[in-house]
Amino acid sequence: MDAKRKILACLARRRSASGGELRSQLGISRQALSVHVRSLIEAAKVVRSGSARGARYMLPGRAPAAAVLSRALRTRGLDEARVWDELAASLNLRRALRPNIEAIAHYAFTEMLNNAIEHSEADHCSIRLRLEPGTLSFEIRDPGIGVFHSIASKVHLEDEQSALVELLKGRTTTMREAHRKP
Repeated sequence: MDAKRKILACLARRRSASGGELRSQLGISRQALSVHVRSLIEAAKVVRSGSARGARYMLPGRAPAAAVLSRALRTRGLDEARVWDELAASLNLRRALRPNIEAIAHYAFTEMLNNAIEHSEADHCSIRLRLEPGTLSFEIRDPGIGVFHSIASKVHLEDEQSALVELLKGRTTTMREAHRKP
């Protein structure tokens, strides 16, 4: 029996297995396991949950269902860090994600939510986070004025296309005081 079939057979007998457990069961190297598991994941025959040494492998039907959280929020007085902390605790993100990935997601989410709070001129927004094995995604929506209109009006540009050009230069902000370097 080839290594891929042995991996599938091993996973068929249990809910999930770590890389170390699979290597021990199959008597193969870390590199060999990596090649075979990557191929099985690409073929959608195996699902990975977690990452690095905390990764677990399972058959697709045994993978935990995606966890989805959605909220409608009023923007007035909203604290983006508090929102993230509540969502991260509900989804147990500190355990589900590597620390560097959690930090990147935290930064991106709070910056996007801050833009909805501070710049959109909308009185509400909606957020949605989805956590599934190997993937975290989120969206933040607001019915506000839009980034290009906001920049054009606050920086006194003639149109939204000019605002896009200024934004692409990387030096444009509508809140300089909040972005000054110490």
